[in-house]
Amino acid sequence: MTPRNRYEPVELPCGVVPGGDADRLRVGVRSLTGDEEWLLADRRHEYAAVVATALLDVCVEGLPEGGSAALSVGDREALLLSVRRATFGETVQCVRACSSCGEQLDLEFAIRDLLHPAYGRRGPVFEAELGGHVVRFRLPTGADQEAASRAAVRDGVERAGEDLIRACVLSVSGPDGAATARDRLPGEVVLALSGEISRCDPQAELTVVTTCAVCGDPVESLFDSFAFLRSEVGSGRGLLTEVHRLASYYHWSERDILALPTRRRRAYLSLREEALAGGRS
Repeated sequence: MTPRNRYEPVELPCGVVPGGDADRLRVGVRSLTGDEEWLLADRRHEYAAVVATALLDVCVEGLPEGGSAALSVGDREALLLSVRRATFGETVQCVRACSSCGEQLDLEFAIRDLLHPAYGRRGPVFEAELGGHVVRFRLPTGADQEAASRAAVRDGVERAGEDLIRACVLSVSGPDGAATARDRLPGEVVLALSGEISRCDPQAELTVVTTCAVCGDPVESLFDSFAFLRSEVGSGRGLLTEVHRLASYYHWSERDILALPTRRRRAYLSLREEALAGGRS
């Protein structure tokens, strides 16, 4: 049995890496197989950024040198959304709590509504005047996310986030024109730079907005593409059950079943359940 899992072209919103090709905008994305589902389940206690890198490295072709860790945070979010769409389809359903009244809200939206078109300003080096300082900077990457995840355990989330922003600074000229070390940047400049980075890479932070049907207040919440995808895959118990059922009926090996694209594996399961419901062996 040789499963087919096609790669679909995806245009990245940023599409460049530090020192990379400014024209690199397209890669190929495929759906999850059982192998990747098991990766997500088996490594659920590791840092999310590290596991996301491992997942993207096997589900995306045409990555630059350094793999998905070299991509901007926004590009990684776009790829995670694309992997999710290839695996489970366009529609997303989730539950969010109203911050005003606590009502649980059922939300439904499309992946395409979360994806940004290619940025007009592509980098990889950006420049902004912030608080009298001229700052040249790059966008945070997956490697920065991984480092920040580890640092947060040691130094706390706030300090790790500030260090991540400082790590993206390439050079700084102070109000007097003299060079300033990035570790000596005032806190307010670092905060302003964080906002500038968000403006340059809007795909990096996804927000879902709706209105509470009970109190009428707006409800705005962040959408974490990786966390949502991992929640859809589950803990791994369901995957093992599916492998057991297919192996028992078709006598396929675990290796062959796990290599199937997720939707195809579940299609076989659906056919088997229909046969059982109809009294056929």
